[in-house]
Amino acid sequence: VAFEFPDGSRPLAGHSGVLCAASEVYAGEFRSGMMEEGVVRVPPGITLASFRGFLEFLYLGRAHQLPLCRSADARELVVLSEMYDLPVLRAWVLEEGISEANLLAAVEFALVPEGDRNDLLEACARCRARLGLEPGQIGCAQLRGASAPAVQVLLGWFAAGPGGAGATRGRVADALRLVGRWLRANEG
Repeated sequence: VAFEFPDGSRPLAGHSGVLCAASEVYAGEFRSGMMEEGVVRVPPGITLASFRGFLEFLYLGRAHQLPLCRSADARELVVLSEMYDLPVLRAWVLEEGISEANLLAAVEFALVPEGDRNDLLEACARCRARLGLEPGQIGCAQLRGASAPAVQVLLGWFAAGPGGAGATRGRVADALRLVGRWLRANEG
């Protein structure tokens, strides 16, 4: 089958048997005739890089240490895991698919009102703690386009301090500098 992106391009090909074996949702779509002959439409908003990672997961049945999965946008993999009922892919994203580079974007996505993504928000908190990420380590590039609610979540984590130790003057000053960088990054 050819995978067709919303712009009409078909840069990837695959095998319907692999799709059906990996996902009951794909199997149902093929059985019901919902698929155009030889064409699988890629959902809007999914990038080529993320769909390659998704296919890598479908073909190999795991995500750990797979280069395409690791370079995919975790948010898009969560959406695909939800659409095609792949809890193992979602579990991998929650445990290993969030990094310093995409942490704020994952927080933003977890705050979207549609769907229950509390598990994603909790995974973001674990990632921040695992990385030991502090306010001074988050630069303008990561803050550009971030919403106030996402920054508020970060501030809540930072204010709690390591192990819930609580706020100190230094932590509050770091948090205020983070807000200043966020304002500058968003010209506000």
